[in-house]
Amino acid sequence: MVRAGDAQAWLDARRRLLGRQREQDSNEKEDKYGEEWWILKATGANGGGDVYLMPPFRASVPASLSLHPDEPYVIQRYLTRPLLYEGKYKFHYRVYALLRIAAADDDKEKKEEGCPEEGAGLFQPWLYRRAFILRAAKPYPVATDEDDEKNDKTTHLTNLSLNKGEPGYPGQIHVDLAEEHPALFEQMKAQWAAVVEAAAPFLRVQV
Repeated sequence: MVRAGDAQAWLDARRRLLGRQREQDSNEKEDKYGEEWWILKATGANGGGDVYLMPPFRASVPASLSLHPDEPYVIQRYLTRPLLYEGKYKFHYRVYALLRIAAADDDKEKKEEGCPEEGAGLFQPWLYRRAFILRAAKPYPVATDEDDEKNDKTTHLTNLSLNKGEPGYPGQIHVDLAEEHPALFEQMKAQWAAVVEAAAPFLRVQV
């Protein structure tokens, strides 16, 4: 995360770089899905707002793009070869978690869905098996064609609020993680438990 001033400096530097590269006479064709893709996002953005895709040097930064002076930003390389839902769409899971506070010697049954078989002491991380898949409205364009709709957010972002108005969009797709994706469900539970374990010293202060 960077301050708005640093994000603006990065954006200005990128504009200068694009200008210099456009002046170069080169016949080399770069893969626009290579490492030169970037993504810029305001930390307070919601629903796909204030998220900007920065394609490789053949494309320009929108002149209208201006950053909010008091808003922190995240700048990161864009993952251009993502795992795709049904082999076509970018997607993410919407999973609900619960952090239960219990006594360290609590002997209640802990084998219900989403709960670790062994207690986690004071903090017990739970994960609901019933979740949702949210995908982009349009297929992800894995290609190198310059005429591609590279800045169409409905191909790159999976926010429900952004895509729900698109024709044929399925909305939230129900999924039973424990039944349909048991290995993934176990990985998710392990990751959630690891987060809780790492945060436990800070959480104890607040209890």
